[in-house]
Amino acid sequence: MTRRGAGVDEAQIETPDERGPRARSFAVLAGGSHTSPVGLGFSRRRLCRPALVIVLTLSSGGCARFGFELSLLEPIAAPGDPSCAACDAGAAGGGGAVGVGGAVGASGAAGAGGAAGADDAADGGCAACDSGPVATCADGVINQGETGVDCSGPCAACFPTACTQVVADSAAEFSSVQGQANWRYGFYAEPNFTSAAFIELSDYRFDASVGEEGWFTADTWTWVGRVRMHPNGRFTSGGRPAIDQHAVRRWISSTSETLFVQGALRSTSAVSSGIVARILVNDTEVWQRAVAAGDTQPQAVQALASVRAGDAVNLTLDPDQSNDTADDTEFSVQLCR
Repeated sequence: MTRRGAGVDEAQIETPDERGPRARSFAVLAGGSHTSPVGLGFSRRRLCRPALVIVLTLSSGGCARFGFELSLLEPIAAPGDPSCAACDAGAAGGGGAVGVGGAVGASGAAGAGGAAGADDAADGGCAACDSGPVATCADGVINQGETGVDCSGPCAACFPTACTQVVADSAAEFSSVQGQANWRYGFYAEPNFTSAAFIELSDYRFDASVGEEGWFTADTWTWVGRVRMHPNGRFTSGGRPAIDQHAVRRWISSTSETLFVQGALRSTSAVSSGIVARILVNDTEVWQRAVAAGDTQPQAVQALASVRAGDAVNLTLDPDQSNDTADDTEFSVQLCR
C-alpha cells in the first residue's frame, strides 16, 4: 500500500522473513518521488530526491517485538535539478486505510492500497532523472556533440591547440614609437573607463625606480613597459594623486576575423594588493582574471577575439579595490590565426 501525505510517502509491505512467519514490515519513505517498490531487502528505488526509509517490524508471539532500520537512498539527480520536474508531474495514487489491530498477539489486516499514480509507473515521466544530470557547457565533460571539454557543438568554439600564425606580439613588437606595428600605450582615468576615453602616453624613458624603459605618466604610478604594467589607485603612496587609472596596452586590427589570443599574466610582487587584468575588443570583455593580493603564480591567458578592421584590442590592468600597492604586473599576449 502507498499513501502520500504532505512531504511524506508511506508504504506498508507485508513480507515473511527470518523473524517469524507472522512478521510484518512497515516502511515510511520521506521526501521521495517513487517508481517501484522499496524497502530494505527489496529492489532499489529510482529517486529524484533523497528518501529516508524507516522500517518497523512487528512480530506477534505472545508479545510484540519491533525495531527500526534507517537507510538513506541516494538520488540519481540532485535536489532541485530541473530534470526532476518530470518525476514530480505524475499524481500519486491514494492509499487505503490502515487495518485496525485486534487483541494482543493478533494483527489487523492491512488496508488495500490505492492505484499507482503516473510517476509511480516504471520510469513513467522519469527518464530525465534516470539518465543523470542535464548536459551543459560548464559540466567539465565532453558530451552533447562537443569536440573538446565544454567547447564546440552547442557551446563556444574551442581554443586552438597552438598558434599557427602570429598576427601581433605585444612583447616582441613593443616600441618607443606610438602606433608602431599597430600598438599603442596609454591609460583610462576615472570616471571614464571606456575605449573611447583612451589617453595616449607621451613620455617614453628609462625609469630607475622600475629598472626598465617604458611609457610613463608625469605624476602617477601608471606606466606600460615591454611586458610589465602598473596602474594607479585612489589608495596610493609616494605622494601620487589619489585617482584610479587603468594601464592599457592597445592593438588596432587591420582585418576582420576571429583571432586566438594567448599569453601570460603574473604579479611580480608578493606584497601586491591585487590586480584585475582584462582583454576587451573595444568595450566588449572577452577575458578577465583577478589576481589576489600576494599571488605571484603565473596565469595562462587564452581567449577568442572577433575583430573588424579598426577595432581596438585593449589589454587593461586595474588596481583591485582601487589599491595600487606593489601592483607591478607582467601581462603580454600574442594574437594568432
